[in-house]
Amino acid sequence: MLNKEKFKQFLTNSNERLFTYIDSESLSHSHYYYKELCDDRFVLLYEKKYYENKMDSSSYNFAGYYDYIDNIIYDPSYDLENMVEKNNICKVSTSKVLINRIDDDIRSYLKNYALNNENELKKQFNKEFNEQNENKFSCYKKETELEFIENNILGEIALSRYKPYYQFVFHDDFRNNSVFKKYLDNPTEEIEKISKYCLKNENFSVKKDLAFILLAKDWKDNYLGLIKENKDYKYDWLYINRDLLSSIKDVKAQYINITIKYDEENLTFKFLKRSLECDLKDGYICSSSSDKSYDVVKEFLKKYKDEKDWYKSDFDFKNIISITYGKKILFEKNNDKKSEKGIEDDHDIDITDEMY
Repeated sequence: MLNKEKFKQFLTNSNERLFTYIDSESLSHSHYYYKELCDDRFVLLYEKKYYENKMDSSSYNFAGYYDYIDNIIYDPSYDLENMVEKNNICKVSTSKVLINRIDDDIRSYLKNYALNNENELKKQFNKEFNEQNENKFSCYKKETELEFIENNILGEIALSRYKPYYQFVFHDDFRNNSVFKKYLDNPTEEIEKISKYCLKNENFSVKKDLAFILLAKDWKDNYLGLIKENKDYKYDWLYINRDLLSSIKDVKAQYINITIKYDEENLTFKFLKRSLECDLKDGYICSSSSDKSYDVVKEFLKKYKDEKDWYKSDFDFKNIISITYGKKILFEKNNDKKSEKGIEDDHDIDITDEMY
């Protein structure tokens, strides 16, 4: 049975370097532990198997970082973690948790920097932003469309999260893990130091990245305005996809019943819900299936779609008049054509929540 107080003393007393743990339930879980002082916060723990009545020349293996200020062992070995948790000695965690905390704090700092210096950043990089390849603006357009389809509230569009790769470039602090001690000792000071280093070093392009996020936000805002205006019903397909997706996305079903109408003829058929959902989210305007049961839909569409049409076997979303699951009506088309033009909405893009 482990003497908890003795093991705690081993962890915290700088004069004690060795500890032998004998597991009373299973000798195979017993270990020798060795402690190496790292700094005034962390000690490095090592372990090797304990064998009764056996001379063993095997080496110690790394077993974890012990933070005796917060009483946490980071990256513990499997056996050490089990022993510590079993005896309720201290908390265990991983260095990845610390890295994620640092990552979140740095992105929060950079977000605030971007917002506080928005005009300056836009002005500095506006020309470079506008000179991007046309494919990039096609991506902005597509992103806005897909984000619109998946959001029920007009204008609520999420921006991509910015992740500067400072972990691999901030001199030696990340490579030798000294950043952990510095961060835990004084998180505000360390985050400011790292962030300013990233902003100052032109090789990292952090300022440019932040400026492009701000400028892309403006570009998406403008395009979203066109979608909301929906002049000449140009963006009706987006509203169709959004309405259809909204009607089925929360339904737990494998297949749904879709009714389509071409001219005055209707056809109802079963369709894989997941397939329709994916095509709607991807911004497609039609869909089909390779299932044998879909052959009847292909035959139906031959009367109404051009033989030369690349998507002649696909039913068009604009021709869906209803979707049901069992006796429940999920979607029913409103035959009165109504434009979304002029819709007022108070929900604008919130860069303060989504930029970092």
